[in-house]
Amino acid sequence: VTDAVHKNGGKIFAQIWHTGRVSHPYFYEGDEVLAPSPVKVEGTVPRMRNLEYQTPTPMTQAQIQQMVEDFAQAASNAIDAGFDGVEIHGANGYLVDQFLHYSSNTR
Repeated sequence: VTDAVHKNGGKIFAQIWHTGRVSHPYFYEGDEVLAPSPVKVEGTVPRMRNLEYQTPTPMTQAQIQQMVEDFAQAASNAIDAGFDGVEIHGANGYLVDQFLHYSSNTR
């Protein structure tokens, strides 16, 4: 895809993100949802209304550090794949945003 965009004179960026507490283990065969604090989102998962959001497990310092490393690796992988840049999605209630809001981060 990146080669086709460049061949036509375009630029292409990758957007990386983590959903944090607005995820569900169903999507990644896990057993817990990680977030800054154990603050549950009320309601059901869009397009999967039979799945209710779960109370997340607060991330440990080690898990936060690993997440930072994972974001760095994802960005490096995107550049290696030919993307011109990388954007970290840090808004709209995803993990980075969750750390910045008092309603989802009670640390």
